[in-house]
Amino acid sequence: MPRPALSPTADLAASLIAAKGGYTDGIVVVGILGSVPSNPPDANCYNDPEDRTRKFVEGFPTHVLGSFCAEYIGANLVAALDVIQAACGEFVPPG
Repeated sequence: MPRPALSPTADLAASLIAAKGGYTDGIVVVGILGSVPSNPPDANCYNDPEDRTRKFVEGFPTHVLGSFCAEYIGANLVAALDVIQAACGEFVPPG
């Protein structure tokens, strides 16, 4: 049996944003991936700019990308917490 086609990641992100009434201020998406580019490139991670998860995360205005390949993954998590705290501090519920 053939696998069903995957939805484009832009459609998935748009669907979630639409479910929130188009209000993106309350959405923070964090992706700790193996596809975040590094300079110089790290041979232990793949570097695919077409990665579906990466494209999904980048489909939101407030997002953080980190890499499993980072020497210290804690830096990625701290960056994510900083963005989440800032978004929470500025959040005004719609209506």
